[in-house]
Amino acid sequence: MYAKRGVVETFAVGLMTGVGLVVGLAWQLSKDREGCEPVVDVEYKRVGHESFPHTVVRRPVRDGARCVLAEVGA
Repeated sequence: MYAKRGVVETFAVGLMTGVGLVVGLAWQLSKDREGCEPVVDVEYKRVGHESFPHTVVRRPVRDGARCVLAEVGA
């Protein structure tokens, strides 16, 4: 028994639509997982009358499509 041509075409269109949706969803999820680049700041610590440079690496967090530095404490 052979399937009718319309059934095969409908199945193929549905299959291609499903594959397209899965690929699009996988691409969106991988795009969201991209990390934000660390930010390197130089702070000056003061000891007595002298100040010394101190390098601090901060890791921003993703907020939707942008990367923001979280402020600790308040």
